[in-house]
Amino acid sequence: MGLWGALLACPACAQSAAATCDADDVAAVAAIATSGVVGSAAAAVPVDRLVAQTCKPWPNDAAIRLAAIAFAGDAETVPGERDLELRVAMLDAASGKVLAFYAQAMGEDAAFELAADSLRLDTARYDLAKDVRAIGVIVRSAARGPSCPDFYSNQALTLLVREGRSLRPVLQRDLYAWQRVKGEPCSLGKGDVITEVANLSVSMAPQVHAGYADIVLTANVSTVESAAGSDTDTERTRRARQVLRYNGQRYVPVAGGDPRWPFDN
Repeated sequence: MGLWGALLACPACAQSAAATCDADDVAAVAAIATSGVVGSAAAAVPVDRLVAQTCKPWPNDAAIRLAAIAFAGDAETVPGERDLELRVAMLDAASGKVLAFYAQAMGEDAAFELAADSLRLDTARYDLAKDVRAIGVIVRSAARGPSCPDFYSNQALTLLVREGRSLRPVLQRDLYAWQRVKGEPCSLGKGDVITEVANLSVSMAPQVHAGYADIVLTANVSTVESAAGSDTDTERTRRARQVLRYNGQRYVPVAGGDPRWPFDN
């Protein structure tokens, strides 16, 4: 598998099209105008600046519909250079009223670009505490990225908890990562090359700190070694585990955790 074949072999590339929001969902989220929300202030935007969208019922409460919608800052800038705003909202399923909201600015560049199907709502049972279930939003970059990177990551997961009319992020992690361990991947045959690919999963632990349950990240890591002058690669797999604890604001790695954890993100 070539370099970019490895970089793009992440679960999102095979995912189905995101669940489409209806016109009322888009209009309600676009019309939000508020200051002091967690993430950033928000002003109403035209619905025709919509870039990406996904909506779905919340399994935890049938009266709530979830929406994650990204809007461009203007209508003229080309993809790959846009200033975007991601808006995540809890909507009343009956009336369409916005119940809680989060806004995050995102700037596109060579390493990050949003496609129409780049957003996904993750409604797994992220039960952080009694009556506190986090909402997951996954953002997949469609950018090709740099030609010969040392590190590449994608599938940015944000876990949000509701606090009144705000949704507050408590965890932000990339679920896919690739890194160069040794050599130059773009100069195959000129020396030994070692690369690693990891796909991460998130699960809850029974231990509790600062009121929220610990989170466990499990990485299925594939290490590929290419020896100079050899036509075959050597591949081995392993599993790495990292425990995250809530510190009252966000989830952070446990001090003195697993030294085999290979990725900073």
